Amino acid sequence: MDFLALIIIVTASPVFASQCVSSNVACWPNETAWRYLSGAIVGEVVLPSDKHWKSAIKLKNPRLNLIPGAVVMAENASDVADAIKFAVSSPVPLALSVKSTGHCYSGNCMSTGSLHLDLTRMKGLTLDTAAMEMHVQPGTNFEAMYRAADKSGVQVVGGMCPTVGPVGFSLGGGHGPLIRSYGLGADNILSIDLVTAAGDSVTASLNQNAELFWALRGGGGGAFGVVTSLTFRVHPAPKQLVSLSCAWPLNRDNQNVGEPIIAKWVKDVMPALPDTWHFYTIAMKQPLGVKVRKFKGRTMNGLLVLEGLFNGQWGKDMLDAAAPVLGLGPEEQLKCDFANHTSYKAWHDQAWFANEGPIPFRTFMASSFVQPNVDTAAHAKLLTETVTSLPKFAYNMMFGVQLGGKVSQPTGGLNATSISPDFRNAFFMQENDADWNKEKDDESQIAWARSVGDAVAALPGVSGAYQNEPDPSKARGGEYEELFWGADNFNKLQQIKGVWDKKAMFDCDQCVYNKPE
Repeated sequence: MDFLALIIIVTASPVFASQCVSSNVACWPNETAWRYLSGAIVGEVVLPSDKHWKSAIKLKNPRLNLIPGAVVMAENASDVADAIKFAVSSPVPLALSVKSTGHCYSGNCMSTGSLHLDLTRMKGLTLDTAAMEMHVQPGTNFEAMYRAADKSGVQVVGGMCPTVGPVGFSLGGGHGPLIRSYGLGADNILSIDLVTAAGDSVTASLNQNAELFWALRGGGGGAFGVVTSLTFRVHPAPKQLVSLSCAWPLNRDNQNVGEPIIAKWVKDVMPALPDTWHFYTIAMKQPLGVKVRKFKGRTMNGLLVLEGLFNGQWGKDMLDAAAPVLGLGPEEQLKCDFANHTSYKAWHDQAWFANEGPIPFRTFMASSFVQPNVDTAAHAKLLTETVTSLPKFAYNMMFGVQLGGKVSQPTGGLNATSISPDFRNAFFMQENDADWNKEKDDESQIAWARSVGDAVAALPGVSGAYQNEPDPSKARGGEYEELFWGADNFNKLQQIKGVWDKKAMFDCDQCVYNKPE
């Protein structure tokens, strides 16, 4: 592409100190320039006046109101490179933002007034069972990845939500039901293809650009370049998997009967489970999605649900390991049901907490990593009181993700990626989700999510936060940096970013940013 020609038809402007956004008409390209770019790529440029504008800027979280200046619907890596070169070659470099599937709940994949790169059309996927590798583009999702893996008798590490894509998920760490067996999403990346701030296509792996590879695996998306493909390690699938679904009331007849159950679960039972078991710990006001026939709304307030997956066949080892779970709070237990599944995808397809529902919620969340020395009594009390005090028909939940296993003992060692020590050392992640439908409730719901998140973070034995599911209000300048990566990792990440993005073309809320000059 002749970028000199593009520069000529961009409105002339003096050099600005910062990147150009669409509200600055003095430096923002005119429509002729955008149509020129659209005609030069395989994909297309979508502008605010175009028919498909609303769909092009749609994100998963309807709470977000982020309006870019133009959207490049990329079809391949060359389109990505051309868009970046267009942004860099402008008299004032254009602000950039990038999304793969649009599940950035905090909004860091799109910025107002930016040239926005949309990669949702890049859905390529190939599976090589001889090499035990899966090669994917950023627009594919876990539904497609699980389907391909299932057909070939292998497993690939991914998350619960079927429409989430692998890029932001794995670059930020990537938790899911198989992480205790195989490690985080980041641990399973074998190589990464990306386009740099200079518009060059490079590959990062253990053997090529190894420092960049270290940074990408845990440093998060949107900071070092635009990922155009990933290669993941896949694993032989067992012939069968087993699930276990248990439930107890949090409060019955005005007694907090669930509190000691949570405390025992967190203190004694969960940490003793073998790596083949993985559990989610969910606390909600009343059954939402999950079927608990014995729950009585008149006498019960709040529900504790444990959803476990055993990555192996039914047998004595599975039953022996599950016995302490079955023995939790027997007098209050509402159910504890086993089920067999022919494959990982068969289990995932029927899991109620993988169902996104027909109406996307407005969402605000916060997360923290719970360490082995947590005050389990204080944690149980906080969860119980938080959920039982919710309004009767609240959708808000407390969601716990078990860690440990191969998360704490990754292939290559603890320093092979930029995942934080807080993430590696924790034995579960505690997340609180505010979910609601109406804009008028934004203020109160956000206040709830922030206050509960801060209360969890203040518990003894809690440290760090998960960058893919953060409180987006945590500020730049020493707050989110320490929570997501720790000081040592963040310092190294900034050094590597300075090598690959000298002019700070890639920037977003709560991302790795360039060191001040």
